[in-house]
Amino acid sequence: GVTGTSPTALKVTWDPANDDRTLFATDFTYRVYASTSATVPTTTPYVIVKGVNSATLVGLSPGTSYNVVVVAVDLAGNQSDAGSPLNGSTLAAIPGDTVPPTFTSPITLTPVISPASTMNVSWSAGTDDTAAANQIRYHVCASPVDTDCRGAKFSSHVLATTNPGVTTASLTALKTHTSYFVFVRAEDPSGNLSTADTFAQKQTATSWGNDVKQILFDRCGACHKYDSPALIVNIGASYADISGAACNYVDAGTNGCQMKLIAPGKPQFSYIYRRINQPNLATPPFSATVKNFYSGVREPRDTTTPLSVDENEIIGSWIQQGALGN
Repeated sequence: GVTGTSPTALKVTWDPANDDRTLFATDFTYRVYASTSATVPTTTPYVIVKGVNSATLVGLSPGTSYNVVVVAVDLAGNQSDAGSPLNGSTLAAIPGDTVPPTFTSPITLTPVISPASTMNVSWSAGTDDTAAANQIRYHVCASPVDTDCRGAKFSSHVLATTNPGVTTASLTALKTHTSYFVFVRAEDPSGNLSTADTFAQKQTATSWGNDVKQILFDRCGACHKYDSPALIVNIGASYADISGAACNYVDAGTNGCQMKLIAPGKPQFSYIYRRINQPNLATPPFSATVKNFYSGVREPRDTTTPLSVDENEIIGSWIQQGALGN
């Protein structure tokens, strides 16, 4: 359906798509087209969202009828038929109020470890010349591409819209281990939208299922079988090339003490992480006092090609956040 939620915004809802190959609802992308004429879909989607069944179209004209179609796109890039347009109208303009809210609050981004495709967003309330703080609502645009949410393009990737007075939002179905630019704009009851490009940037959490597991299967599977984090987290030092009594993390890898394959939260003290890095490495998470003291064959040993910088960083960040089966 299509419902007017302000003089300049419409909320569009639809039924979830289904497909013979794209099995998870969060993997479908939806392209939402809107036009004041019967010509929909237009050349360019008004907004693109993923893994959700609703979208808010902002920056529209007050008291105007729009035709809207939603096209689903599966993981292979195949898209559904457009179908018949839905129709809805924005609310009537409120005479005399043309001043947008002022919103320049710092934005706080908090990645969620499980599910790693979620990021929480919070900010302080904006102000308006006529509306109280509890009457102002907010739209959140997010994209890995900075320019997708700047200026007039803000409306193209609005992933969340709050209720009036709410200054938090949760973004879902994001790409894991991906840096996002997140912009927030305030809207008053008259539909006036703040224009400042107020944003923050942060990477979503690293996922065992989406990011780490495939690296281990593809690059390390010839010699090892990793079916779950339980098989590699906190496995004893019988897998290590050093021996001796159990020791604390500071001494791990030196003085003959034992390390675990993975020490959650401490990649520099994780045997796997040491073996995929070059010896004597002293850059973070290693340091001048805690170097990579491992001196054996660098993994993966069945090839002369080490893990890429990105693959190495993915494993390190997953261990750093707790090495969970997320």
